[in-house]
Amino acid sequence: MSTYAEETKEPVKDVPKDKWMVTHLHVGMDGVFVLPKEKLTFVGDREQFLADFGAPPEEVAQKLTGHLGKIPEISSGLEVKIKQTSTGAKIEVGSMDLTFDMTFDSAEKDLHFDLVTVTEAMQGTGIVKEALKGVLDATKGNEKIQQLSLYANLDVGGYAWAKYGFSIDGDAEDLEEKNKALATRLKQLLLDGAIAARQPPLIQQKMEEIQVMLASREKDPTLLWDVADLTVEVSVKPFICCPDHSLISVKMGEKKCQQPVLCRHVLTQDEELDWLCDVHGRRTEWIPGREAKLCKSTEPCGKPIVGRTKKRLSMVLLQGMNWDGVMPLVGPGVEKMKRYIKY
Repeated sequence: MSTYAEETKEPVKDVPKDKWMVTHLHVGMDGVFVLPKEKLTFVGDREQFLADFGAPPEEVAQKLTGHLGKIPEISSGLEVKIKQTSTGAKIEVGSMDLTFDMTFDSAEKDLHFDLVTVTEAMQGTGIVKEALKGVLDATKGNEKIQQLSLYANLDVGGYAWAKYGFSIDGDAEDLEEKNKALATRLKQLLLDGAIAARQPPLIQQKMEEIQVMLASREKDPTLLWDVADLTVEVSVKPFICCPDHSLISVKMGEKKCQQPVLCRHVLTQDEELDWLCDVHGRRTEWIPGREAKLCKSTEPCGKPIVGRTKKRLSMVLLQGMNWDGVMPLVGPGVEKMKRYIKY
């Protein structure tokens, strides 16, 4: 267990400049937030972690949680776990309301977001934005980390991470494929009746402009951002979306979402060295993970479909997409994130 700072409720003044925490304390409703020493668990070799990450674990933990300390509902329950690995480190930041798991790859100089979840009670509070401010604090000026990466999944992530400034990770062919999929998806939603064919005149004109944009920018890496930033709302018919997917159900009569969802549970090996999923109880294909193999099986979402009358077109198009995302820490993507989270 690491020790480095005492919890305080009062602003810190006249602290020697060699104390790393000075420029990374953030004033919240209760004063200055400092992660209590008992809330950090570090497993590994400190000197090697410092060499790999470019900062000691105590500094990393403080930077990652400094902005989250502004939120009284979670500040008291915040914990950080850092475990050194052969390729870098596993970092977990969390409380009862937030899970933010990351994997640091020292060879790739990459900080990968493995899992980001927020409880329903804390949605809309800006908690993810505060967590991302901590990530930017921890990576600012750090030559050991040159990019962030993630997998934008089939639910809200496909939309949200594009808003934050992540772009599609892949070659020109991958980019063109994903961009073409947006145009195809819009056409299909119109054909299926998921988006009402008749819209108010101004919206109809905007829709035509968007269709031209999608068709003409198939090789543009910033198309995803512009789609995410669309503010136009379209009329949608009842029973086309579930809480996680803005997609028409395959089986309308059941009123349950039939969209396939990747399992992504960690696989284990049996005595015959087959990879098994505890959820499916059988052998399955797998996705290479950072430290584990993840189940590639898909199952219908199965959540009840609810009716809505209006929805942002950006969400309708992107919430159904899954893509590998990347954000170099120097460039337009990170600048977009800074603007969006008001960093």
